[in-house]
Amino acid sequence: MFRGSLLYVVLEQRKFLAVVLEQRSPKLESLGKEVLNKVFGQGSHRLRSGQGSP
Repeated sequence: MFRGSLLYVVLEQRKFLAVVLEQRSPKLESLGKEVLNKVFGQGSHRLRSGQGSP
């Protein structure tokens, strides 16, 4: 339950950031994507390893 709500918050933040980035310059957009890849790359790895445990 908690993990699901946490994922929901992350997805909402991602949507918000995507909207903000669309209104910014391409340079900022690429920088934002780089940051998102780092953050969500670590987060998805953590979620994947967490789902394996009961």
